[in-house]
Amino acid sequence: MDGVKEKLKALEARRSGMDSDFNYVRPIYEEIRDIMQPTRGRFEVGERRRSASYNKRIIDSAAQKAHRTLVSGLMAGVTSPSRPWFKLGVYDRGAQEDFEVKQWLHVVQMRMYDVIRASNTYRMFSQCYSDLGLFGVFGGLMVGDFENVIHTHAFPVGLYRLGEDGKSRMNQLHYSCQKTVGQLVQEFGVENVSNGTYRAYKSNNLHQPVTINHAIEQRLERDPMSSMAKDMPMASFYWEAGETGKFLAEGGYGINNILGPRWDQVDNEVWPTQWPALLALGDSVQLQVQHRDKAQAIQYSYKPPMIAGAGFKKRYRNIPGGVTTMDTTNLQQGGLRPAVEVRPDVGALMADINETRNRISSAFFEDLFLMTSMSDRRQVTATEIAERHEEKLIVLGPVLESLDYELLSKVIEATFHYMVEADIVPDAPEALVGMPIKVEYVSLLAQAQKAVGVAAIERTLGFAGSLAQLKPDVIDNLDGDAMLREFVDQVGPPPNTLTAPDEVAQIRQGRAQQAQQEQMVESAEPIANAAKLISEANARGAEALQRGAPL
Repeated sequence: MDGVKEKLKALEARRSGMDSDFNYVRPIYEEIRDIMQPTRGRFEVGERRRSASYNKRIIDSAAQKAHRTLVSGLMAGVTSPSRPWFKLGVYDRGAQEDFEVKQWLHVVQMRMYDVIRASNTYRMFSQCYSDLGLFGVFGGLMVGDFENVIHTHAFPVGLYRLGEDGKSRMNQLHYSCQKTVGQLVQEFGVENVSNGTYRAYKSNNLHQPVTINHAIEQRLERDPMSSMAKDMPMASFYWEAGETGKFLAEGGYGINNILGPRWDQVDNEVWPTQWPALLALGDSVQLQVQHRDKAQAIQYSYKPPMIAGAGFKKRYRNIPGGVTTMDTTNLQQGGLRPAVEVRPDVGALMADINETRNRISSAFFEDLFLMTSMSDRRQVTATEIAERHEEKLIVLGPVLESLDYELLSKVIEATFHYMVEADIVPDAPEALVGMPIKVEYVSLLAQAQKAVGVAAIERTLGFAGSLAQLKPDVIDNLDGDAMLREFVDQVGPPPNTLTAPDEVAQIRQGRAQQAQQEQMVESAEPIANAAKLISEANARGAEALQRGAPL
């Protein structure tokens, strides 16, 4: 019991430190939620947002629409459910060409896609990209599942805390939520709940909410040879809030299954420092003010506040349509006239609003994801669109690298781990024993990034072709085989597109031998003809001698 108390005390202390880190970004997150997406984020356990609080501060939804485009663009461009976005390989090129290795990698890759599609992982991806765009961070957990092999949890921003190790890798996640008494008893057993929860259960108060905490942390002290849950690399603790002497459950995971990608990351800082919604926050606030000013100016122009003589029985109202009572000799008894005359330049106001909208769109990369559909195909060539993609992908590149490192690689690694636990991975061939497996991303955005490097190869070939017209010898500087393989690696077609180097050497050797044989035949043909003529001449001479005819 004393050991449990010490563990709970240590967990609460670590959670307190993580709360302090989160409090620096919490005001920003709350403002972003209120001005851009009121339905996202929960900053108190059990918080429920009433429908009356939605969109109170939102007049122009440009930020919401741009955020929606960002989420759709990342979903389709990075982890599309309708096309492959990763493939398995090995670092040894010789082993990569082995038929058994190719076959094993293909089978495992297809099974991984089946497992991911059968789970809720793609739904998690969508929620992840949404939170990344709004808050610059996502908190989730990937666990094993009896029915679907894997299952992912996506936690709302504000209810989880993150911690990292010395290499900026997420190794701590604390999450708080509410569950009913009935759910707690069903999930953890009546013997593990607190006394208060037990009494509520016995009183049949099954829907009474209870706040629970869940902590996943890297276990620093363990027996690596033990297969028990309490000695696994990642520790897992469940306990009721306020409980000081009992865990609901204590266990572990065999792999670091914490998902904590960030849009931007600085060493020794867990929470991000830059992301799209933060960049667009000032413009989003300004946009709402601009719409209010425009609407007020238009109202002043066609329904201005009025002034009237003292005999006019109305009180002062300095709003569009309001009436001000004045004792003045310039007005006839009971007369009315506008208190102010406003002639707003609506065109200028709309131009200012559109400029603000464009800045918001750019902050969310909406111009990148809608580039092709927004272009006039009659005036914009494919080359121009490709050049625009190159420019934008350079800006988006660091974000894609962060997704690869902190999200996609974790998902693929965890999926493979739980597939091995479920015994649905075939035995690996001997050529792969002790050899690490590499993951290559082949999504649309990944291939577009690689296409930027392809442009350098194409420019080199173009310049060499132009120079070869003046000096043909320069072509000898180009290694065509190396250039072609580098081009294929950048573009990313299936690995069986190219013939193996040793097979290419055999084909060329056979072609050279055939050419040599043909050359020898061609060289021998004049000699054979000459021999034939000599032989025919000798035959005619012998025949003439036999007849006694002169030669």
